[in-house]
Amino acid sequence: MKQLIGFFTFIFLILILFSSCKNEDCVSSANNYLLVTFLNVDTLENGSISIKGKDTTFYSVTAIGNDLEFYTKALKKDTLKLPVNPAADQTTFQLVMIDSIRYDTLANNPVVLDTIYYLHPKPHVISVSYERKFRVITESCGMEISYHNLAADTITFPSAALITDYLSRFNTTNIEVYF
Repeated sequence: MKQLIGFFTFIFLILILFSSCKNEDCVSSANNYLLVTFLNVDTLENGSISIKGKDTTFYSVTAIGNDLEFYTKALKKDTLKLPVNPAADQTTFQLVMIDSIRYDTLANNPVVLDTIYYLHPKPHVISVSYERKFRVITESCGMEISYHNLAADTITFPSAALITDYLSRFNTTNIEVYF
């Protein structure tokens, strides 16, 4: 419950920040979105390595301890934008992936009667910790919260790397997951 209250407090502060800022001095580079990019790594015949974004299909993506689903059924993305908890120094996300999807249809009519999702046997977890820094931009602009010293505490994917240790609104990838 405390995390949920803290989340709504953060949203309120952000609304105040953006509604009261009328000049360039009020611009903030901070946000609370962790960017996780999924990549396909392949060794080509000539020995070079190819790295491309890999669309990954999720059944659900949630923050543990929070009832909100950030992404739901059959979302196909190569990058997830996950909000960290502004009221805590750590957030854990649970990612339920879909291994395959079967569509039951009528033989003569392409109308889908039923969709069956085959889920990956175990959900994946990404747990990150961070330091929060509070700063008053100006009296009229309000306060910002920035997130620094990001650490990947737990990542259950076979291969992943922490790329950037701060959160920024300039869409900098924080974690890369390799398949």
